Amino acid sequence: MRVAFYESDITPPLGGFISGHYANVRGNDVVDKLYAKAVVIEDGDNIAALMVMDTVHIPGDARDAITKRVYEYTGIRPENVCICSNHTHAGAPVLSNPELECYEDATYKDVFLRLCADAIILAYKRLDDATAKFGSCNVEGIAFNRTFVLEDGTFVTHGRGRKNIKESLGGIDTELGVLVFERDGKPIGAVTNYACHQCCMGPIKGYSGDYSSIMSKKLKEYYGQDFVNVFVIGCAGDVNHHNPDINVPVPNDIYITMGLKLAEGAKTSIDNATDSNGKVGMITAPIEFNLRQADYDYTKARVLHYLNTDDHFMRVRNLLHYNSNNHNKTQTVFVQGISVGDTCIYALPGEVFVEIGLEIKEKSPFKNNLVAENTNTRSGYVCPERVFGDNDNLYETALCFGSCYAPDSCEKLISKSIEVAKLLKEV
Repeated sequence: MRVAFYESDITPPLGGFISGHYANVRGNDVVDKLYAKAVVIEDGDNIAALMVMDTVHIPGDARDAITKRVYEYTGIRPENVCICSNHTHAGAPVLSNPELECYEDATYKDVFLRLCADAIILAYKRLDDATAKFGSCNVEGIAFNRTFVLEDGTFVTHGRGRKNIKESLGGIDTELGVLVFERDGKPIGAVTNYACHQCCMGPIKGYSGDYSSIMSKKLKEYYGQDFVNVFVIGCAGDVNHHNPDINVPVPNDIYITMGLKLAEGAKTSIDNATDSNGKVGMITAPIEFNLRQADYDYTKARVLHYLNTDDHFMRVRNLLHYNSNNHNKTQTVFVQGISVGDTCIYALPGEVFVEIGLEIKEKSPFKNNLVAENTNTRSGYVCPERVFGDNDNLYETALCFGSCYAPDSCEKLISKSIEVAKLLKEV
């Protein structure tokens, strides 16, 4: 097996729109440099490239632009490339969406796309013999499900400070998974995976990779400045860092605490990792999601309903924007699987509810599993069918371009993921 890592500095100019806040938030400082980080894995017969960028979402034109450049320089076919966003809410200003009140920095974006591709290209140029190991541990106390059932049966997002909560609507995934590669007995880089939103910065001060930046810096202290941490965010569509207990303070620098705790967990996992050498495989499989439609009667009913909610302006605005601009009934996205010996990396589209990732892990034919969301295309929340209904007042299901997949998308995603894994198991 030959493996190499590379990281490109993609820190933008000051002043760009920071997406993910439904407001005009600008990057007027650099808290942490932004990066595109890549790993290329090859066993002679098969090759897989994985790249993660410090952005909240992947721009719609990014995959084609990046894979085209990668193919021109390396011959790696697009179906053997996976691109991911680590979903930092303080990331690169490369997304235009009037619904989000943000606009790309077009001049920077051209350079951004080339640098993201170059991370893969430069990793490919450095391929050398390496061995693979897998380790994991449970990291607790930093991630919480953010959806709740109220005493009247209503489903809501965010429960901190509410007095009428009956129970949590969902769970969490405490596993920190680490696929680490070693050369001459020394760790050279790792793919790490944990399920929690990267929106932990408090009042935004500037660009940052959020807690994964802190995690990566600390791992360099442990394993050397050339060590590259390719952090792929787990299924965290309904998971963030807000402890719902109002008596527990959430400091503005919680992202530092989280990053340090995850780095400690990663070190424990790396130091105790076991062999995962074997064949390398990669499969890219399309999947078609049905899009929810907003006709006049539905839109009118939901607008009247939203007027009784705390965030009615945002929900009404987003729904009307979707109603006016959506002209499609389906969207084709990708499910990818990358296998390295006994380990499988799943690459899923959208912001995926945590129970979907847990079910994929449970049904997987592989011993070790990393399940990543926000990959390859800009897409919305993927929610389990059980959370839709008359008692649903969740932010994650409020119809808009960021939340438009039909309820059956959950089962389609799980089914396609396991189908891909079973095929990889035969490689």
